[in-house]
Amino acid sequence: PFDNATRIRFTLAHKSHVQINIYDVYGKLVAEPVSNVFDGGIHSVVYEAGHLKEGVYIAKLVAGSHQESLRMVKVGDR
Repeated sequence: PFDNATRIRFTLAHKSHVQINIYDVYGKLVAEPVSNVFDGGIHSVVYEAGHLKEGVYIAKLVAGSHQESLRMVKVGDR
């Protein structure tokens, strides 16, 4: 769970273009926080989500031919 921001971590085998999109549970795109080229290795990006309502979201990461989804739960301010 996260409140106004969350950290998304990922590892790349080699230099790749990375796209991260955030979707609500209905499949509607609500944010496109990352679209950039990253070198191979371990990476971490912070997604500022203060504009989102409480609820469940899906972060979809695409790096080359690899795709991965992460379930995220936004809770109220703590």
